[in-house]
Amino acid sequence: MKTTITALSAAVVLTFGMVAHAADDATSKVDLKNTVQLQGGSGNKQELNAGNVTGKGHSDVKMENTVQLQGGSGNSQKLNAGNVTGGGNSNVKTKNTVQLQGGSGNKQEMNLGNVSGKGTSNVTTENTVQLQGGSGNEQKLNAGNIKN
Repeated sequence: MKTTITALSAAVVLTFGMVAHAADDATSKVDLKNTVQLQGGSGNKQELNAGNVTGKGHSDVKMENTVQLQGGSGNSQKLNAGNVTGGGNSNVKTKNTVQLQGGSGNKQEMNLGNVSGKGTSNVTTENTVQLQGGSGNEQKLNAGNIKN
């Protein structure tokens, strides 16, 4: 995937390499470069899902130059990459990952390489930024957590 741009809509969901698999081992490998989500206005939602596995499996995600940008109030952003539910291994490498919001009452959440069930997580990040302007905003950054 070279370049993905999504602009100005009420709900934007980008999904790359999602695997929903319950019985056998599943593998997801994703390499994203220059991915941008951009929204203006209020009450918008952005979600980017890359290489998440449901069921036992392995996720390998590389992301470079990933940006989520929103202007206005009451917006939400979620970035989920390399999360494994049901046991397995996660390997996530990110470079230049940015979530940016202007306005009030906004929410940002970034989940990278979290494993639910037996497994391992290896997360490497470089230049990861969450930035909000305004009041009443909320940020969450969860990386490399294992719940067994």
